[in-house]
Amino acid sequence: MIIEMDGKIEEYISLYTAIHKHTKDINMTIAILTEIRKDMRVAEMQQNRFVGTGAFPATEGQLSYLKSLGIKETDGINRQEASKLIDEAKSKKVNTETPVRIPMRLP
Repeated sequence: MIIEMDGKIEEYISLYTAIHKHTKDINMTIAILTEIRKDMRVAEMQQNRFVGTGAFPATEGQLSYLKSLGIKETDGINRQEASKLIDEAKSKKVNTETPVRIPMRLP
């Protein structure tokens, strides 16, 4: 644990130094370092998201949501596969949706 912590400290110091070299502002450096750490944590969570879930069948909620997204071939898929299908379908849906037009009254 101590070795891991020392490695993390060195990593943060290295990041801080590199950022501060560009910003020359302590507050900006800390703000950017904070955001980088958030991004790193999200990436770590996404990477660990599928660990151990592949062995279990997709949940009823996943299967229902897949159907609502228009995906019909769901027989025998596991949680990991269902999750990936949901992510893919959602990204396609976001990219292909037409914008909502709101009528405006002109004076």
